Amino acid sequence: MIASWFLAAAPGNRLVDIYCQSVCDYWLRNPKLRPTASDDLLVYACGRASNNYWGKNPALRPAEPDDKLANLLKTPYVQSLLLKRPWIWHTFFFVKVLKLFPYFWFHYLFEHCYRNDRCFRETWDATPQISADIPHRLQHTGLLQPIPDQIKQEIDDRVAPLYKLTWKFDNENFDKGSTLDYLKNTLLRQQVPKEAEYKKHYVTRSDMNRMIYFINPKCACTSIKAFLAATDPTLDVDSTMIGQDGAFGKVDRIEDVSPYPDYFKFTFVRNPWDRLVSCYLEKVIGQRRWTDVFGPTPSFADFVHVAHSIPDEEADIHYRSQYLNVTDGAGELVVDFVGRVETIQDDMRTVASIRGLKYSLEHFRKSEGRKPYQEYYDEETRDLAGERYATDIELFGYEF
Repeated sequence: MIASWFLAAAPGNRLVDIYCQSVCDYWLRNPKLRPTASDDLLVYACGRASNNYWGKNPALRPAEPDDKLANLLKTPYVQSLLLKRPWIWHTFFFVKVLKLFPYFWFHYLFEHCYRNDRCFRETWDATPQISADIPHRLQHTGLLQPIPDQIKQEIDDRVAPLYKLTWKFDNENFDKGSTLDYLKNTLLRQQVPKEAEYKKHYVTRSDMNRMIYFINPKCACTSIKAFLAATDPTLDVDSTMIGQDGAFGKVDRIEDVSPYPDYFKFTFVRNPWDRLVSCYLEKVIGQRRWTDVFGPTPSFADFVHVAHSIPDEEADIHYRSQYLNVTDGAGELVVDFVGRVETIQDDMRTVASIRGLKYSLEHFRKSEGRKPYQEYYDEETRDLAGERYATDIELFGYEF
């Protein structure tokens, strides 16, 4: 009934509570269960691993059934019965008499819960079904093989919500043009959502303060999110991690904000020429990001030329146009307030006053010894950057 390699649910979901308790009860009541060990069709159907898997500990070695039992389990009738009704593995005969468990015990226990608990059954029946076949497809066609046109089209169209991969490959060592290479590069581009998804934005939402911050990277977003976390203790943020990558991984999200019409929505923007310099110094030179796009140590001029050639739908969010995350499909602003990094103290004080919050803003990831952004440009790169971010410059009223 389920594929167990990707499980997700809303917090407090009753199905998950029941399932969790059933798993705990199963092993607490049956701590001495052993896996089946024969190499017959029944064992294969149950996904049994070889004895080598269990190591040298005799207590972990599978039990060998006697000849009569082995012959019984090998009969076509029993094999067919167990395949069609796997919940039988959780009956008294298998658990208490034979003291055996199958490889897919976790999956079969799910079906057992479904059969025996009305709340569990009603919850699962109301859950949309998503096939696990498409997420397995890349493994079936070969992750390291040249990518077929059909699979390339599926990845481009985002047919699957996710793909099942494997830990057995070195993720830095596979051929260009392979399926895995194409998938990785597609994800790194962080494509802009298609027109049908223009209602979704990259945000941090504070329900306690009824505020939604529309995130534009390289626009003091760490400091702003730290302010939100300090004023809303319900946000799941480790204060000791602030200033490090991933500190806000549990609160940043891409979502449709239309269900929150009464929330105060705000964003911060930055002079595009200044923002591009910041991205170059911190992400490209400091963190060596996107070396497959810009090279290992590009000059600033080379970086600007390449960034100019990458359209927004293929650009990483750190150098993508800022207007995209704060406008709808018609290009209209969806925020109530646009603050500027250049006047962040005054503008954040305004934001705090909207909800009567105590104002305090700490500066994280401060650049040391950086020249004024204008000194990084010559006439050509200035014009290229101006052309690349023309919409930001016009919408937010910036000049070089």
